[in-house]
Formats: sequence, structure tokens, C-alpha cells
Amino acid sequence: MKFLSELSALIRQYRHAFIALNLILYGLLALTMVITMMVPQLQPLASGWYDMNNISLPILDRGVMAYVTGDFWTAAGVTLLVNVSVATLLTILPSMIIPYLGLVALLYRFILWGPMFAPLGLQRLMFLPHFPTVLIEGFAYILAGFAAYIHSTYLSHPGHYGFATRRAAFVPGLRRVLPVYVAVLIVLIIGALYEAYEVIHLIPVLVEAQTPH
Repeated sequence: MKFLSELSALIRQYRHAFIALNLILYGLLALTMVITMMVPQLQPLASGWYDMNNISLPILDRGVMAYVTGDFWTAAGVTLLVNVSVATLLTILPSMIIPYLGLVALLYRFILWGPMFAPLGLQRLMFLPHFPTVLIEGFAYILAGFAAYIHSTYLSHPGHYGFATRRAAFVPGLRRVLPVYVAVLIVLIIGALYEAYEVIHLIPVLVEAQTPH
């Protein structure tokens, strides 16, 4: 497939950035998770600082209701819409305005994810079924950061790619990273389907098994 060959070519060309993003972001996730295991008070603080916990929108309310009522497809659809919006608004678009800015937001998100999902209290029960969701969606955000990085290099060093100005390099840079955007969407679809399944079907079974009868 042309999409896969172009994506592979980008990863090979920018392999150092791709590897660094994975190591740094997943490393931050693991490190902050371990620190939170030693300092449990960080978990409620991280939840309070997390951006999605401070937003109230009808679409989010609909998503919550879908999870509560077991409406799998609506839950997965809302989850996908939210995650695509987050990847776009917090990682991709900021880097189009100020090169590399979206990577800062990505660091912020992964730093908060560690304390939020550390296996403490209720999270201990949900850790195993939910951790794949964190890894899958985390990888999608890393891919978004990878795309933002590549496009930022076009904007910050247009001459390196044969363009005289940032304006001239803007659209060609977007075209170059289009395969990465497609990969982000595919991974987010997989993550949304799994998250809806584990929240609606797996976690209730675990909760039921832990409930005294």
C-alpha cells in the first residue's frame, strides 16, 4: 500500500525523532506513574489539572451517557471524536502557528497521564484492562507529535527543503505528513473501539467480581 510505504519512509528518514518521542513520552508516563505510586496524593492533583476534566460540552455528556447505558457504538464514536479533536487542537494546530509548540502540550498530557492512571484505589482494579487503551491512544498522540515535528521542520528550516519562506513550505509540509495523519486516525479508531469495549464489558465484570456478596 502506498500509505504504508510513505509512512515507513518518513519513519526511516526521521527515525531519531520518532524513537526519541516514543522513549521520552512513554518514559515520562512510566516515571510519573511510579512516582505517584510512592506519592499517592499526586493522583487527585493530576486529575484536577487534566484539561478534559475541566470541560463541559453536550457531546461529552452524551459520551458519558453512552458508556453508562452500554451504547457501544455511540461511546466509541464520541471517544473517537474527542480524541481526534484533542490531537488536532493540542498538538497539530499549535505547531502550525508556532513550530514545535504542540510537542509541549504533548509532554504536559503524558506527565498528567502517569498519575491519573497509576494503579491506586479504583484505578488498581481498572489498570490491566484500561492500560492498553492508554498505550494505544498514547501512540496515536505520539504519531500526531511526530507529524507536528516534521511539519515544524518545514516551517523552521524551509530552505532545507528548497523553499524560500515558511509560507511556501507550509502546504508541501502538510502533504508530506499526510500519511502520518492517516495513521493517527487509524490508531485512534482502534483505541476508541477497545476503550468502549473495555469500559462497557470488561470493567463491570471486574467490579462485580470484587463486590462482596
